[in-house]
Amino acid sequence: MVDKFTKWIEAKPITNNRSEEAVKFFLDIIYRFGVPNWFTPFFLAYGAEAVLPSNIDHGAPRVKAFDRDRATEAQQDVVDLLKEARETTVIRFARYQQTLRRYHERKITGRILKSNCSMQRTGSSS
Repeated sequence: MVDKFTKWIEAKPITNNRSEEAVKFFLDIIYRFGVPNWFTPFFLAYGAEAVLPSNIDHGAPRVKAFDRDRATEAQQDVVDLLKEARETTVIRFARYQQTLRRYHERKITGRILKSNCSMQRTGSSS
């Protein structure tokens, strides 16, 4: 899984390909970082949600509900929402970075390698 905003990669080894494992993985992410704010990177950058060509071709509910007369008023509402969404995202990202920094300070220990120290690889050689 890749966080679209920070490009942080979250990986976890799994032992089988059952749906329960996938649900457990996603719940672990949600329990650690909270529920996503549901704003896509496209919305945060452009102030509107992308409409896929397939949505237009197949008459998605969003496309059918579009009213050209109310679009200007809705656009101003979206601009206000966009400012709030960006602020919320910046706050959440700062909180995430603080949590990550605290984790590394507690769990990760630095090591200094000496230049005459040789590294040995364990495992099967090929």
